[in-house]
Amino acid sequence: MPLCFFSDAEFKKFLELLENPEAPPSLSIKDVLEEVEAKAKEKLEANNQETPLIAFINKFKLEKKRMQEVRTSAGSHGGLKILKTLKTALLCL
Repeated sequence: MPLCFFSDAEFKKFLELLENPEAPPSLSIKDVLEEVEAKAKEKLEANNQETPLIAFINKFKLEKKRMQEVRTSAGSHGGLKILKTLKTALLCL
């Protein structure tokens, strides 16, 4: 028996909706505005979250910058002594 889409239950519901469309719910402008503001606030909060990967990258950048500053100050101020002090401090941790 070939399938006929006219006998399909979902198609019948679709035809009924076409013949008798439901009225959209009436929302006031204030309600719509509050809904839009709530969605915008949720998106803003979601964008401000710091993921573990971003935290790691930021920490890595800060550590790299700190090490460059140590190397720069070590080179201009008789740095061997400073590097030895830094090495002993790191070993004590």
